[in-house]
Amino acid sequence: MKKLNINQIKIYLNDINCKSELLSNEYVNAKTKLEFRCECGKLFKRTYESIKRSKKAKCASCSHKGKIMSKESKIKTSKARMKPIEEVLKVVEGKMKCKYIDRYIKPGTRSTIIKFECKKHGIQEAYWTNLVKRKSCPYCQKSFRGDSKMVRKLEQWFADNNIYYEKEKKFEGCKDKRELPFDFYIPSNNILIEIDGEHHFRPMGVWKNKNELRSSSNFEYTQYHDKLKNSFCKDNNIKLIRIPYYKESEMFKIIREAI
Repeated sequence: MKKLNINQIKIYLNDINCKSELLSNEYVNAKTKLEFRCECGKLFKRTYESIKRSKKAKCASCSHKGKIMSKESKIKTSKARMKPIEEVLKVVEGKMKCKYIDRYIKPGTRSTIIKFECKKHGIQEAYWTNLVKRKSCPYCQKSFRGDSKMVRKLEQWFADNNIYYEKEKKFEGCKDKRELPFDFYIPSNNILIEIDGEHHFRPMGVWKNKNELRSSSNFEYTQYHDKLKNSFCKDNNIKLIRIPYYKESEMFKIIREAI
């Protein structure tokens, strides 16, 4: 590679619109410092290598000011990209049923953080992009993942239709060794809802030997609990809707007609 000379360095500085004055008369190599007078008047030294990398030649003070201005500019740009507050409220208060508190740009990034209050898990913060995808607070989402597909779909349907419900509802008078939870309870209609998966109708997870007995025992246990729940609802004049897994496509229609 042909060695550069001081005139070629001056041409490069002009190309990058450098405002500092080059004082050195000789160029040795890319790692040898050159002397400059900054546009603010301060003297400073920089190697050609660092100038090529940053595409600028300024004293430390002016470089720092530039970083601050650049950071402020990024923040202004990020704020300008924020979604309209109406759209945020539609997700946080409309879909998630949480209370919106505030939003801000996470320092050093362009990411928007939403601060909100969940009725169940209290005040918390989350990335806007995550809330849009999940439409749920992070802690509610974790418990949501453990539910069956039908339970998740029904929970979302309740939210979309502004129907207040209680999940995993328990009653003191309905228990085996412990109180038995019902999938959903709609207080306004005094209706309990149970989503009955395949394990309510036949033994599941039958593989070999010892697991066969365990699977059969679990099935009998499930049926026993179902009978306890049925009796409790009948004795206490509470309407119980059971939706079997094979009627998933009719689930919303069944609920709609009941309420």
